[in-house]
Amino acid sequence: MKNRYSKAAIAASVSTLVGLSLVGCAPQTSTETPETLETPETLTVWYNSATLEAVTDAFSAWEEETGIKLELVAIPSDDFVNATLTRWATGERPDLMEWYPAQSLALQVDPTNTMQPLTDLPFVERAGELYDSGLKINDEVYVAVTTFPAQFGLYYNKEVLEAEGIAVPTGLKDLTGVCDALSGTGVATIYESGGSEWPLQVFPMLYTADSNVDGSYAGAVATNEAAIDDVDSPFLEGLNFYKELQAGGCFNSDATTGTFENAFQALLDGTVATTLLQSDVSEVLVAAAGGDRDLVDERIGWVPIASEAPVSSVFLNTIGAFYAPKTGNEAREQAALDFIDWLTSVHYQEFVDATAQPPVLDGAEGPTELSALNAIFADSFYNGKTTLLLNSNIAGMGSFGTEMNKLLNDQSTPEETARAIQAQIGQASVAAGLPGW
Repeated sequence: MKNRYSKAAIAASVSTLVGLSLVGCAPQTSTETPETLETPETLTVWYNSATLEAVTDAFSAWEEETGIKLELVAIPSDDFVNATLTRWATGERPDLMEWYPAQSLALQVDPTNTMQPLTDLPFVERAGELYDSGLKINDEVYVAVTTFPAQFGLYYNKEVLEAEGIAVPTGLKDLTGVCDALSGTGVATIYESGGSEWPLQVFPMLYTADSNVDGSYAGAVATNEAAIDDVDSPFLEGLNFYKELQAGGCFNSDATTGTFENAFQALLDGTVATTLLQSDVSEVLVAAAGGDRDLVDERIGWVPIASEAPVSSVFLNTIGAFYAPKTGNEAREQAALDFIDWLTSVHYQEFVDATAQPPVLDGAEGPTELSALNAIFADSFYNGKTTLLLNSNIAGMGSFGTEMNKLLNDQSTPEETARAIQAQIGQASVAAGLPGW
């Protein structure tokens, strides 16, 4: 019997829906390199250092199966966006790279001119409506999404909250009460990762999620009908509330230098009560627990969250999302396409099994059992209220960690932060010639 899992409630700013259909059917077979091309000895791969073990295992399996060596270049996850774009700006090009599917960041590498189209590869037809959610650029697919969507929400230590008789927050505004209850206990309410920088973006985007369930707020910003620095914008309201929590002593004492990896260790140790991060880095949490999933399930919970409501912000992350840059070497370009086709076809079931997550392509069976944490993620996605993460399809808003770092370090005000980010949006939108600009 075929099994279908679907979620058709993610409203994108382009007024389309993401629907992931996971139907049991025979996967397509991989394409073959044309006989006129010599098999290259090596391919260069840029990947996020926090990628899943299933991804690095796939690299090894490909090498063993084809004899093509993959020269792996790990881009540090702490500064993945800036580090990748800096390399990219020099003209350096890998043969394969993990990079973000959402247009806000995809456009920064100019895929129509720099990436090989993947539109004709078989996996696109097996992705259901996924690529109709604003992931196509000029009607072409440039990225192969292979992993379950990331959801941003609140990780929390069950034992800490239970010990103090604190209810699990259902909205970010509840954190004020959590902070009051933990005052004097030596336990910080929220772990912030200023040393990693990118996690600082999470709070204001989640704060807006209940204003963006239908995608209307992001759509208005993307088309210049609204601005995130408007005096009544939910984004600016979130920045002001963020600073109120910081002033109230609700953050970890090393918030300006802490890292997201240390956030998970502190959460496990019970020195902090919560941290705001996405579902697809949960394996870092498991690693912090020494691989003990039962310990993680015993101590750690997760909830979708927005300013006042349990809304899950969905994001198609860089993990397992592959592009094939144009390098000018025809044999290497074809081999890169072959890797993507192989990963999404003959190797895909093994890959899904290794991720222990539901698949996003038809033809693969999901796990029969999930860890407690992964079951929460799946239930939230399939049965809860969801929206695309605010910056998914707003040009120029792909990364604003630097501006948030200034805010955290009292080098700017919430109003100045919002204005700086809005200026980035305007500049990128005008450059791209988007409607409304």
